[in-house]
Amino acid sequence: MNTQQIDFIKQLDPEGLNGTVASTMLRNDLNMYNYTKTLEHLLQVTIGERKMLIEENMKLSKILKDRNLYHLILEEN
Repeated sequence: MNTQQIDFIKQLDPEGLNGTVASTMLRNDLNMYNYTKTLEHLLQVTIGERKMLIEENMKLSKILKDRNLYHLILEEN
């Protein structure tokens, strides 16, 4: 990847809070990486993480509903 491409990926996570982007940026050999393949990898991992978060949210919502506590969350917001 060239400097412009590396800078673009860095700006996707300016605070460095996304572990997937941060771990990619920590590599010493970024200039040897293929830009398209790197973006494909980041997208695949991000979609997988999102799917996992949705599934966890659904499980937790079900637990709260089963225990009749779900309405308490809605009232706070």
